Amino acid sequence: LESVVGHQNRPVRVRLNLGTNLNELREGPTVFLGGLDNQWTLKLIEPLRYQFGGSDVDSFYIRDSKDPGNRQWSLHLQDKMATVNRDYAIIARIHSQVLGQVIVIVAGIGMSGTAAAGEFLSNPNQVAELERRIGSDSDRDFEAVLTTDVDNGIAGPARIVAVDVRQ
Repeated sequence: LESVVGHQNRPVRVRLNLGTNLNELREGPTVFLGGLDNQWTLKLIEPLRYQFGGSDVDSFYIRDSKDPGNRQWSLHLQDKMATVNRDYAIIARIHSQVLGQVIVIVAGIGMSGTAAAGEFLSNPNQVAELERRIGSDSDRDFEAVLTTDVDNGIAGPARIVAVDVRQ
């Protein structure tokens, strides 16, 4: 994760939703795990190109603000988790103006998406592919959408399906 966050000469902290306040988040770079179940993730991705959308009744999806009607990256909630065969995730590194820190978001639509995204960022070969896609300036803000095949609730290796890099 350190290569994605950037070398800050400070420890990287991993935070879940509960029990984390704004002052703690301003202390240093933070990795946010989880998507729809993490209020911080949902708040911090609001200005980004890729965001979560949907409802509790039908489906959740990753929305591309440049193509808001497209629902290609979706998870249908009527499906039982054992029958879900694909999940999606957002990974992002941004310099948050709200927090004054670099943050990394690792957030799937479902649990399999989050797991696959976390494994993606811990695999040197996959991180190298991401770095190739975002360019040589390793400190640039980026967002990426990942997909993973799911078999019996187990996520396979994640693949990059979209990348957005800020100049």
